[in-house]
Amino acid sequence: GTICIEEFVSPQGLLAYVEANIPPPQSVSAPALSEGSKEGWFRFWDVDRSNSLEREEVVRALIKTFRLSEDLASVAQMREIIDATWAIFDTDGSGSVEMGEFCMRDGLGDTVIATQRRH
Repeated sequence: GTICIEEFVSPQGLLAYVEANIPPPQSVSAPALSEGSKEGWFRFWDVDRSNSLEREEVVRALIKTFRLSEDLASVAQMREIIDATWAIFDTDGSGSVEMGEFCMRDGLGDTVIATQRRH
């Protein structure tokens, strides 16, 4: 079915129902990424709880970690960088970065930490 604008915004409409019955999302800060916190950072951004980070999860995590979401050119550049370097970090070629790949020496975690230090 469809819903017209009046049904959506009326005092008894869908918007009023959602505002009254669905709590707003919790504002949760991402954990800082450091040598001792790589696993926590990984788990925070593993949104689907698959124990691996898919490319889009990594892109989203890096955009938020480096606060790039307001700069569309930087977002596009981040996507290009991830696409170009993905095979380096996905060492088993599975299409995702597992915890071991992320946490290994010179893995994606160490690369992000080194990049943070430069910013």
